[in-house]
Amino acid sequence: MFVVDISASMKGTPLDNTKNALLTSLSQLSAQDTFNIIAFNGTVYLFSSSMERATEEAILNATTWVDTNFIANGDTNIMLPLTQVIVIC
Repeated sequence: MFVVDISASMKGTPLDNTKNALLTSLSQLSAQDTFNIIAFNGTVYLFSSSMERATEEAILNATTWVDTNFIANGDTNIMLPLTQVIVIC
């Protein structure tokens, strides 16, 4: 489970570095692994409502999702994604 802060404080290099690290991590998963991504600021954004197998298609979809949804804005509420992690896992 990857939980990523996309609040306004992450704008620029911090979010770029986080995005690159996440995409590198995804590329290292094997097909037997499962993953999900939660991005958060004042709201929670889920890649999937459940854990996903790390297939080539899922990794490609996750990469597209990250490119679309990782926009730094808003405030930070860490409790929202932590609660979601408990529900999903």
